[in-house]
Amino acid sequence: LCCNDFINRPVQIVATRFLDPLNTISDVDTLLVPALPDAINALSLAKRLDGLLLTGSQSNVAPSAYGQKGECSNLDPSRDAVAFALA
Repeated sequence: LCCNDFINRPVQIVATRFLDPLNTISDVDTLLVPALPDAINALSLAKRLDGLLLTGSQSNVAPSAYGQKGECSNLDPSRDAVAFALA
């Protein structure tokens, strides 16, 4: 793909400030799971992990995901689906 093909497409990113402490202090191997619910088998993946750290996000969890009503901005339903499936 040309770099212009990435315009207006979702991207997966993580700030290194969240990864560095895990790698230097905790002596763990870090695995980044994409927020693509159809691309992973969360149950199979979770069974292979010794631990799971679900980081915060700039997106909000949809109120309907925890039984509430109301509107909320800055949602990422794919991220929520993967995080809930892994948890």
